[in-house]
Amino acid sequence: MTICRIQTLISCTLLLTAGLISAGCNGGNSSEDLEKKEGKKVDAISARENLEKRRICKANLDKVYQILQPSAENINSELQAAVVILNQWFGSCADLSKTQRDVAHPLFMPQTEPEFIANLNSDSVSLGDVLYLRDQLLMRKVVEHVVQDSPTDLEKIRAIYEYTCRNITLDQQLIDPRLTAAGLITQERLSQLDPTTIPRTLQDVVLAGRGLPQDRIWVFATLLEQLNFDSLVMMPPESADAKASSPAILFVLIDDQLLAFCPELAIEFQANAEDANQLWAASALAKDFNSLFNTFPGVTFPEGSPIQQMQAVDWKTADVFLPYAMLSTSRRMEALQIEFAGEMACTIYQPLEGDDANGVGLGERVTSRLKPILEERKLTFWSYPHKMYQQSLLASEEALTLRELSHATLMKEVRSVRANEDQNEEKTYKVSMERQMLKARLQQLLGNETEALRTYIRIRLQFSVTGTGAAVQFENLMRFLQAEDAQYWSAISQYESQGYRAAADTLQNYVARYPNGRWANSARQLQAEALAKNDKPAEAVEILKQSEFPASMNVRKTIDLQNWQTP
Repeated sequence: MTICRIQTLISCTLLLTAGLISAGCNGGNSSEDLEKKEGKKVDAISARENLEKRRICKANLDKVYQILQPSAENINSELQAAVVILNQWFGSCADLSKTQRDVAHPLFMPQTEPEFIANLNSDSVSLGDVLYLRDQLLMRKVVEHVVQDSPTDLEKIRAIYEYTCRNITLDQQLIDPRLTAAGLITQERLSQLDPTTIPRTLQDVVLAGRGLPQDRIWVFATLLEQLNFDSLVMMPPESADAKASSPAILFVLIDDQLLAFCPELAIEFQANAEDANQLWAASALAKDFNSLFNTFPGVTFPEGSPIQQMQAVDWKTADVFLPYAMLSTSRRMEALQIEFAGEMACTIYQPLEGDDANGVGLGERVTSRLKPILEERKLTFWSYPHKMYQQSLLASEEALTLRELSHATLMKEVRSVRANEDQNEEKTYKVSMERQMLKARLQQLLGNETEALRTYIRIRLQFSVTGTGAAVQFENLMRFLQAEDAQYWSAISQYESQGYRAAADTLQNYVARYPNGRWANSARQLQAEALAKNDKPAEAVEILKQSEFPASMNVRKTIDLQNWQTP
């Protein structure tokens, strides 16, 4: 009995010990499970915090877009608010590249301010960044409208080019000389004015619809950039300033082939007059660059024509430029490019060097395809876009006044006169169309032709203000100038919506009413084109024969006459 009890006790002890060991092991597993659960809670909290942070970051960029988006309702947005929000975003949301922009980089011109290039590395946003972003957003919306009916790359590029030449009339003054009559600027100051000193962004240029040859190049290249078409500008050394004697050439790259344009003359140098799909090869142009100017069979240009000036240039010594804003290479634009998607999608960043995310850098991308033409010449950024943005940032009071004068009819408040007589029988005037011209022009650029035309008609139907005095004279002058602009832009709206007959009629009425108007030459040229589009080449030829144009417009006139007179 004793032995059995002892065995039983030993068995129980062993079982109890095993149970305790088992319990101890199970207790260890419970502790690990608890730690895992706590870890999962931390991860979940962290994930929620990250999601909330991303939501706030996205909300901030959405606010920026609401300020900068191109729309008629948004035309008077406060840009400084966008600067503040973007700086908050860069402070808490941005993932900035560690790659520094080097002042000695070959794409930067030697005369570029070292301080500006150093600022490309900064994470601090300035008004210049906001102006640049606003321009790129506008250009993207414009180009989407322009190419919506163009299925191929060639058709897209040519549609953008024609749109640019049609919407940017060349003007070496930029300020209407008739404003001298209102005492807003003296004739002496106007005659001495260098138009390149008037600060202008791309939005300013396209809204005004007038610019220098450089402005046409800038607009055209930026619209192309938004569709990822690379371009390059070639300028004779003496034509780098506004008073160029020989026009520049802009090349557009498609794979290993080229299209060649002269924005100042509004013409394309086609590789084959019989086959518009045949493009230039860089190797062929390297052997015979002047073959570029022999592409108009049967056309005889008058003595001293800009085409003859271009033929006389030694293009092997010409400067070659990338027509992009240097701001596009900054670390700030690199960080924002990733975030600019959906409604905000547009091209704002150009990589200086290649990497896994961006592929080949800008300089190498262009140089590799144009090596036969470039040879050993140095490719750099064009200084003009940089100069315009810098002037917009650092503008003096006089410069800002000149900018306002160049946009006088856009900024002027259009007033509908309602003769509500008070007890003293004095007429009062109420504003009912504040800045409607500006809004209508933007609607037109964005492709909302119907809405733009509706406003243009209202502006054209304004009555003159009765009375005497300087204020009344100024009011009537502005109404006259606005009505003139509205009639010309009405015709462009009709033309771009393929209402060629209506456009021709509107332009005919414009020329009849404003034979010496600011748009008179462009109106006659566009009237002829509208008639030709409407299968009336004989009438188009007659319009051109009766028109006397400046030298820059005569080249296209000569080509059109040849084309429309040839059976």
